[in-house]
Amino acid sequence: MVNIKVAQTAGFCFGVRIAVDMAKKAGEQLGHAYTNGPIIHNKQVVSYLENLGVKELKDYSELKPGETVIIRSHGVPPETERKLRSMNVNVLDATCPFVKKVHDKVRQLVEEGYFVVIIGEEGHPEVIGTLGHLKEV
Repeated sequence: MVNIKVAQTAGFCFGVRIAVDMAKKAGEQLGHAYTNGPIIHNKQVVSYLENLGVKELKDYSELKPGETVIIRSHGVPPETERKLRSMNVNVLDATCPFVKKVHDKVRQLVEEGYFVVIIGEEGHPEVIGTLGHLKEV
């Protein structure tokens, strides 16, 4: 008989769980919401949320006042959040608390005169969001 053990830390991190729970709740309660990109990098979860009415926003022109947009777990540049808020939509911020901490630290270090180097996958949403915070300072 094969004995399978699952690590205590298996599964999503708490930041992803927060984002998924927020999107799930929006889908269940509202029946329709958008995310500004896949809420997480997991096709099965994204598909599950789509079945609840939570769809990826392809074009901001799709939005109507009063609709709900969920900021994905990777965060967004400040200008993206400002744009969404200016459109008279409900914005739910599902950015991972650890990602927010990086955004805050980047801003702090630049304000203190440090030269900040960001190493990451070019074009990855988390890198794009962090670079946006870097440019704001």
